[in-house]
Parts: sequence; C-alpha cells; structure tokens
Amino acid sequence: MTATMTTTMTTTTPTTTTKKTNINEKNILDCQALWEEAALLLGPTGMDESIYTAMIKAYCVSGLTKKAEELADLMLSRCLQITIVVYNSLISGYFKEGEYDKAINIEKRCRLTNTQKDENTYHLLITLYHHLHLPDPATTLLHDLIISSFTLKSESYKLLALTLRDNPKSISTLKQHIEAKGGIVPVDIYNLLITDA
Repeated sequence: MTATMTTTMTTTTPTTTTKKTNINEKNILDCQALWEEAALLLGPTGMDESIYTAMIKAYCVSGLTKKAEELADLMLSRCLQITIVVYNSLISGYFKEGEYDKAINIEKRCRLTNTQKDENTYHLLITLYHHLHLPDPATTLLHDLIISSFTLKSESYKLLALTLRDNPKSISTLKQHIEAKGGIVPVDIYNLLITDA
C-alpha cells in the first residue's frame, strides 16, 4: 500500500512597514539643534545678524518659512537689522510652500522698511507676480527697476513682459529700460509689442 501525502503550502507575503520620516520634523530638529548650539557658544546677546540670517535661510530651505519669519521677528525685537537676504529667503520660502499671500506680505514689509532690493529680489517678485497674474504690482516693480541700477537676466525680463501683456505702454517702457542698460531685448517682448500694435 502506497501512502500519498499532500501538503498544503500557504504563502503569505510579508507586509513591510516602512517608517515614514516626516522631513519637516527632522528639519525642525536639525535647525533647532543648530540654533541651540549657536546660543550656547555665543549667548543670546552675542548672536548677530549673520547668525540669524544663516538660521533663517536654513529654515526657509527646509520648508519651515513660518519658523524663519518668527526668527526674523525676534531679530526686530532685538533691534537687529533685517537684510535683503532675509527678505529674499522668506519670499522664496513662502513661494515654494504655496503661501503666496505671505510672500506678498513679506515684500510689503521689505518696502515699508525701505530695504534696498537686489537682483534676486526682482527675480523672485517677477516670478511670483507672473505666477499669480498680478500686473499691478508688476507695474510698480517695473518703476522700481527703472530707478534701480540693476540689469536683470533675459528670463526675468521675459516673465515681467508676459505679466504686463495687457499693458503695451508698460511693455514699451520695459523695452526702453533694457535698451538703456545696454541689454538685449528678448524676442518675446518684441512679439508682445507687435501683437498689441
């Protein structure tokens, strides 16, 4: 007599649970550790604008712009000057996080404190206004740009012209500004002027 043996094999696929790392929590901890280390080394009164600026930039790059703005407010409360680098970091951080109203509010704060814009500020604001289709603040920015001594990259001029597309006079003013600075007028600006003619 031959016996047959049947075996039933049940296979189970192991479920692997991967620990999700919340990048913001890690970044908060990293930035907080850096802040505490600086405070220990320098003491609260020894922390100057450069330390605050470095921390604000780190927070913004890490996606923690609200924390960075709180740090900027702390700078003000300690009578430290907020530089354009800080304002640029905050505008960029809020823009990347999709907090457009907050980015615009930072620009207003910058303007109220009479902080001189730099080329990076103009590029950030042009990109923001183009993204949000805001021709009025873009027109104001154009007037600021004309008064300034800055020459921007072709891409910034192109975005500014596209934002001002419904205002041929402003586009013409932009073209004249570029020419006065000895720059090359992007083809897109000529195309917009021809379209409106």
